[in-house]
Order: sequence, then C-alpha cells, then structure tokens
Amino acid sequence: MYYFEGRYDLVRFIKTVQNAGLYVHLGIGPYVCAEWNFGGIPVWLKYVPGISFRTNNEPFKYHGGTNFGRTAGGPFVTTSYDYDGPLDEYGLIRQPKYGHLKELHMAIKLSERAIVSTDPIITSLGNCQQ
Repeated sequence: MYYFEGRYDLVRFIKTVQNAGLYVHLGIGPYVCAEWNFGGIPVWLKYVPGISFRTNNEPFKYHGGTNFGRTAGGPFVTTSYDYDGPLDEYGLIRQPKYGHLKELHMAIKLSERAIVSTDPIITSLGNCQQ
C-alpha cells in the first residue's frame, strides 16, 4: 500500500519542481542499488569502442560523467558517474586518495630489486613460536 496524500503527494511535488524550472533526480524505492552492475555505470557504456572504466581514458571521461552535457545544447544537468572516481568534473585527477597511486606504483617498481632481493634471515621467536 502506497500513501501519496498531503505532504507525500509525489506528483504535486514533481510538478512544483518543474514549475520552478528545476529537475528531480527521483530515486525509486524502497531501495535500488545502482552499484550492482558495472558500479553504477550504465550497461551501454561497455559497448563504446576503446572504453576503459574508472581510468584516465578519454571515452570514459566523455561518456562516464565528466562531460556534464556540455555538447548537448540543453540545460545544465549535473550527473554522478562514480562515488570513488578519481576524476573531477573537468576530467582532472584531483583526489589524493587515488591520484598518488600511479607515482607510488612507479616508485615501488624502481625499488623492486632492493625490496625483494635479499638473503633470507631467520629470527627465533622463542619456545612458543608456531
């Protein structure tokens, strides 16, 4: 049983928003997990030639949410393509949470020989070692 009376009148709310010249991002319910398939990315996106998800990849940046309808010629509508995406709305890597990983990986690779090449050292942990 759904209750859409009084302040819960969904149709009236949407019409009020429309009359104000705004848009509604309606999340149907009771719960929809958009992250289930492709991490919330539309299925059609996997068919774009040259696409590589969640990367600094031009087709992904264009279709994946950083373009923000700039070429659509219509009203400006903000979109979200991935909560943890490393790109900002201009396609630039901004989040230090992810932006540093490429440099970290290169530093580890440069140090690989020193990190993994050594004579093994066996240390006694006492009578209770397992």
